Amino acid sequence: MVMKMTMHDDCYEVDVSLVGDEEIADLNSEYRGMNCSTDVLSFPMCDPEDFSVYDPVEGDIVELPEVPNLDLPGDMGTCDQVDILGDIVISMPRAVEQAAEYGHSLTREACYLAVHGALHLVGYDHETPEDRDHMRRVEEMVMTALGLAR
Repeated sequence: MVMKMTMHDDCYEVDVSLVGDEEIADLNSEYRGMNCSTDVLSFPMCDPEDFSVYDPVEGDIVELPEVPNLDLPGDMGTCDQVDILGDIVISMPRAVEQAAEYGHSLTREACYLAVHGALHLVGYDHETPEDRDHMRRVEEMVMTALGLAR
């Protein structure tokens, strides 16, 4: 599935792949050296420093991230140029397990994983407790804006 996102009048394309555990485990091993399955992987194609939504020094939101406008594949709207933001790979078996574990719908879990992956594409991470907390706040803001709050 390919989606176009517009952020601050710039247009980006994100490829989202829904895969099984074996495929995501292979990717996780090949690209991260981790021989296990995971729920979501992100492969950025743009330099995250090109985005101004996160200030790693201050550890706070510089500019409230907008929920991107999502268009169906093939409907690229009025963009003169579309940059490829990157790829997001989601393990659907893990999404099913996690939806049951957290007591919410598969739709919410798959959307959460896509949001989590998209934030990685623009430079967010969760390597430290502070970064993790910050990323979680942004994820919740985006999920709320999408009507998928907890």
